[in-house]
Amino acid sequence: MDLNDVFRQRQSVRNFTNQPIEQNKIEALKEALRFAPSSKAKFPCQFYFVKDPVIISQLAQSKPHGATFLEKAPFAIVFAADPEISDVWIEDTSIAATYAMLQVTNLGLGSCWVQIRNRFYNEQTTSEDFIRSLLQIEYNMRITSLLAVGYPAENINGGQKNIYANINHVG
Repeated sequence: MDLNDVFRQRQSVRNFTNQPIEQNKIEALKEALRFAPSSKAKFPCQFYFVKDPVIISQLAQSKPHGATFLEKAPFAIVFAADPEISDVWIEDTSIAATYAMLQVTNLGLGSCWVQIRNRFYNEQTTSEDFIRSLLQIEYNMRITSLLAVGYPAENINGGQKNIYANINHVG
């Protein structure tokens, strides 16, 4: 697919079919993440690929609002990084998530990003701590986001897409 077509077709998808993601598409997602840039080539990111529907259902409970649609996804990616390796770990995980979202679209799949950093599971537990415990992720790793991935349950490319950009020319 032409890169501009990928940009045009990428949308947030929150409703998925039950069709599992083929292994070759999972491998293509891994490959895209291998090429995601990292500031000063420090690569502080780690990615956790989740196919188990029970664990995905638990990830959907990681915050009270904005994650429940994960239950419908057959696949999820958890984006984490070690802030001791790089002071721009948030930016590095964000870039990687963008690479993943674009590759998802290129593969004919849909996705939706879920904010985790600075969110809460409940009054005592952060969403990060909940996920860290669920997946047994090392405490030094910070979790920034999740990505729900699957086959869209409805045609997403036929609808009207809102396009917004403030583009300024200077000089």
